[in-house]
Amino acid sequence: PTPIPTHPPLTHTAAQAPGSTTRRRDDAMDSGLGALLEAIKDRPAAADLFVAMCKRTQKWEELQRYYDKRGSYMQGGVVSLTLALQKADWEQRKPWLTLAAQFFNPATHSSAKGPSEHASKFAFEATMDQLDLLGQQRDLELKAHTQGWRGGPPRFVGLPLVATLRQLILRGEMTEADHLRQHFKVPDKRYWRVKIDALADSGNIDELLTFAQLRTSPIGYDPFIAACVRVRAVDAAVKLIPRLRDPEAQAKWFSQLGLNEEAEAALRRPPTSQQLGGGFLQTLTGAVRRLGQGQPGSASASASPMME
Repeated sequence: PTPIPTHPPLTHTAAQAPGSTTRRRDDAMDSGLGALLEAIKDRPAAADLFVAMCKRTQKWEELQRYYDKRGSYMQGGVVSLTLALQKADWEQRKPWLTLAAQFFNPATHSSAKGPSEHASKFAFEATMDQLDLLGQQRDLELKAHTQGWRGGPPRFVGLPLVATLRQLILRGEMTEADHLRQHFKVPDKRYWRVKIDALADSGNIDELLTFAQLRTSPIGYDPFIAACVRVRAVDAAVKLIPRLRDPEAQAKWFSQLGLNEEAEAALRRPPTSQQLGGGFLQTLTGAVRRLGQGQPGSASASASPMME
């Protein structure tokens, strides 16, 4: 798990080593900000003007340091996140995400109560998740390089979680996708939709059919059929249509594929035991309950549950 950052000291977290040109420049900046804070501490209009100027000229580092010195942790965290998103690679992005987590860490401003406390906690947890994802993405890139994954060197760092899962499935790395899904506890319904679309888009129709038969789909089988139709895998779609319980839904898909005879046959087909099972069991359960309670007339009224 990603270690929880502690707040102090924030100012030089993303800077280079002491004694470097960057560190000397940062010290000078801090000194100037100290003087600025002293000058505008009782002048809200001047403070607002400085913040607006930094945003307009995109001087994010200066603004981040300003918020740090003021103890404005939420604002400093937001600016640090902005800086992180501007960095393309893992080495540059990680320090700024770490700094954002330090700003958001509730332990740094435990006196805050009410909505600000909840907002800080949410932002801290979300940033820690991003740090975790960043590390996972970096490991996946290294693994792809050493193992020679198909499709050339991938670029995972910076992608959202769902996009990372999709890229793994597109490359046929099902084990890695399943592991990442479990690590971040992606809900079944969300993951199944991502996997269905990625398998179809990659042309891996055999794997898609296998996935459809793995276990009962938590999102039904319409998404499977729609994905097959979208990529013109008509034969696969025809194989999946009978998995729909509703005859009218089957007929709709058969008609859409121009298979009118199959559509008519689906509508004529008698209901299956699965379609009748729910109502029958409910009726039977009610009958048994009434008999157990010894209600008059229960036996005769419930002798044929299928008639209700």
